[in-house]
Amino acid sequence: MLKSEFNKNIPKEFIAFKTNIYGLYDEMKNNYGLDIVELIKERASRIGDTNTYNKLASGGFAQIYLIFDFDPQAPQYSINKIKEMLEYFNNETENGLLYVNYPMLESYKHFRCIPDKDYYKYEIPISECKSYKKLINNISVIKHTNDITSDIFNTIIMHNIEKYIYITKTKIKNYSDYLKRYNRELLLECVVKHMMNTSNIYVYNSSLLWGIDYFGEKYWNKYFQETISLENIPGYTKKINSIDKRYKWDKEEIYNKNRPF
Repeated sequence: MLKSEFNKNIPKEFIAFKTNIYGLYDEMKNNYGLDIVELIKERASRIGDTNTYNKLASGGFAQIYLIFDFDPQAPQYSINKIKEMLEYFNNETENGLLYVNYPMLESYKHFRCIPDKDYYKYEIPISECKSYKKLINNISVIKHTNDITSDIFNTIIMHNIEKYIYITKTKIKNYSDYLKRYNRELLLECVVKHMMNTSNIYVYNSSLLWGIDYFGEKYWNKYFQETISLENIPGYTKKINSIDKRYKWDKEEIYNKNRPF
């Protein structure tokens, strides 16, 4: 799906890290000083993954995107680790840009129809995360990635922008707003606060917003400028405060609790 949206003339490599985000965190701590490409190469060499090693051997990547699941059911789960990773991987042309999907990548299929006016309110109990893939296969209108046309792809992105607005109460009406106000750490804190209060996790796919980050303002203006409607988002607050004032809970309380459920 993501592969098909890339310009076919631009060289690229798709690498499966073959462990969760917490495993990546531990690898980084154990190999301090290596950038993400060198770290994956070192790991590939260590475990005998010659295919991955050869893909990365030439180096020289202009942009790096990392896509991982939130995976609150993982044994190594840690809010602090996710926070550190978001802070470190915050620019695709430097260390890399990290996308965290809630609860996991399959959230891109959490649609009973497309468009789906109820997507903004979809969430699942933490206890169901382990069976989330089976749940999605049973309810999703998307049965295969080949079902996703460009129009569907962009509709899914639009729904996730609107859901970000709903979750964080952040005003985003145009590309300039997106650049200034889309904040991955704020999203994490809102997700965690909701988990602490309800033992539910929002269904949210951040990785598809790669389309906006990669293609930029022309892409936004072509597909989203006339489709994002703040007035149609339940719970949206027109009075927007500064980003710091929107943190109405104690951030230290959140990050000092390893499991908020």
